Amino acid sequence: MALVDDQVSINTQDSGQEADWTATGHTGVNLNDSTSQVPIYREGANCGDGQLNAQAGTYDDDIASTAINNGIRADKLYVIWLWMTSNVTIDATTDILVGIADAIGWTGDGGLWNMRPLFQSVDRGGWQPCAVYPTQPDQTIGTFGNLAKGAILSQRIDIDNAAGSQVRLFGIEASFFISYIGGHSQTVTLDNLVSHSKDKTNNRDSGMINSLGASYRSQVVIRLGDAAATALTTFFEKSKIIHFDNFNTDHEIGWDFINDTGGDLLDFQLGDFLGGAPVSGMVCFWNSGASAAFVGQDFCDKFRLYAGTFSKAGPVNLAAHIASRGVVADLVTIGSGGTGYTVGDDLTGVSGTGTKATFNVDAVASGVVTAVTMLTEGNYTVDPTNADTTTVAPTGGTGATLNYTLREFTECKGYTFDTCGEVDIGDITFEDNTILNAVSGVLYAGTGTRRTKNNKYIGCTDGVHFDTAQTVSMIGDKFAGNTTDIHFSGTGTLTINASGGANPVTSRVSGGGTVVINNNKSVTFNGMLDDTEVRVFKTSDDSAVDGIENVTAGTVDDRSFTWSASAGLDVYYRIHNVERGEFIEKRGFIVPTNDVSIDIDQRAERNFNDPV
Repeated sequence: MALVDDQVSINTQDSGQEADWTATGHTGVNLNDSTSQVPIYREGANCGDGQLNAQAGTYDDDIASTAINNGIRADKLYVIWLWMTSNVTIDATTDILVGIADAIGWTGDGGLWNMRPLFQSVDRGGWQPCAVYPTQPDQTIGTFGNLAKGAILSQRIDIDNAAGSQVRLFGIEASFFISYIGGHSQTVTLDNLVSHSKDKTNNRDSGMINSLGASYRSQVVIRLGDAAATALTTFFEKSKIIHFDNFNTDHEIGWDFINDTGGDLLDFQLGDFLGGAPVSGMVCFWNSGASAAFVGQDFCDKFRLYAGTFSKAGPVNLAAHIASRGVVADLVTIGSGGTGYTVGDDLTGVSGTGTKATFNVDAVASGVVTAVTMLTEGNYTVDPTNADTTTVAPTGGTGATLNYTLREFTECKGYTFDTCGEVDIGDITFEDNTILNAVSGVLYAGTGTRRTKNNKYIGCTDGVHFDTAQTVSMIGDKFAGNTTDIHFSGTGTLTINASGGANPVTSRVSGGGTVVINNNKSVTFNGMLDDTEVRVFKTSDDSAVDGIENVTAGTVDDRSFTWSASAGLDVYYRIHNVERGEFIEKRGFIVPTNDVSIDIDQRAERNFNDPV
């Protein structure tokens, strides 16, 4: 069991402990004391101090030590803790500049970045961990070109406090490199990652993951699993908020999964699935869309997302369907709970190839199953036919006809992806999700089995992106307000067979291919008189969609006619009866997304004039 990180200290003083500041010859540090004019500093050869007298001036602190010799890596943050009184005024005229160099001393500004936005945004004083990627700093002054040698020999803080601002107390403490905090070979929770981030006993007081109630903030990657794991690694969180804070650092943060070459399992789940529905989701958001939400996701042995929200993530690559394990039978009773069952009945699934899932009846009401517990998970090479729902009762026990569902090892249900990068769904079970405001909503990469249905694509530039010619079924997917519903970047022909209310209409190609959308919906005219003629035309060019000279379906003077066209098509139709009925014309009829029936009221026409 282990909680881990890759923190490398430059200055080994504890962070966030104003009580540890040296007060010899000076007034002690007082939070909220904006009138003090004393220098404040930390003990230790590599610790800086700062003082600003009056309302304007500059303080520079150079720290020279050959002991500070840590290579700069593009995947690690440089972090330095800064302290400030909370009732100071910080405005756009104040620069709080932090710098590092690979030589003792400075030339000009020599690669500084401005921490003012951090203190402005939090609107509070005290200790703040200020982080930056040395190779990609934000708010820079000067350049970082002199860091190519890869050794840190100097740290610097420069407070340029213009008149009108009141930065009077300022201090610096621990500084270090870090890119992740995580764990393996145990159940890993956000709370124990917070505790590890604050652990002073092993000089790991980084503060990179913290919490306030059910809300969490991380400035580093959360890493799960390890190549040398010794037991199952599990991460299961629900009904919480996590903010991956990459606003000031512009760095990649999210979840990173590591494969255990020895075979220990890695299970990951956000949200829950109860009563046949996804519930208790996690809200996960980033400051910008640069960061991939998941790295190494295919190393997960279970990967489940339920009922939550991702906001402003970069690309979201979901784990692949695990064919060798298939379905885990975390059972939920649905429909009929069967009859004649008894508490304690052991039941076994009946379909699929491989080891069948088993479960135990926990509760019944007059023989109807109301609760169950899993005994063993299924381990399938061919998925059970009842992976979604079944009316085939499991074997065993005293009853019959229990209906139940099985859950995939990898699935995403009921999630909202708002202003994220492209969601690569692969062949994962992807159902009842919503994609909002994306440049490219979902990627169907390559060909293969698609386990998707009933998703929504709203306000996207491209709703769904296909990169390979294929024929694919689209079941129940809804499109609204997109610039283009379907984008095809490959060659050849992409054929989409829409059903179950799916309504893709618009498409574009960028690779020379062709898109065919079979999205016809049936419209039935009912209640028409004998000898009635029906014609349907496209509004765009007046070309015929369908029609009949004389309706015959139905009974006397209660005839019907069914025609079909793509959902969303703008048409007009004409209905007339030469002998008895008035001429009916309706323009601007939009073919709906579901099959519909329309009753036709043919009133007697006294001044009939045949328009056709």
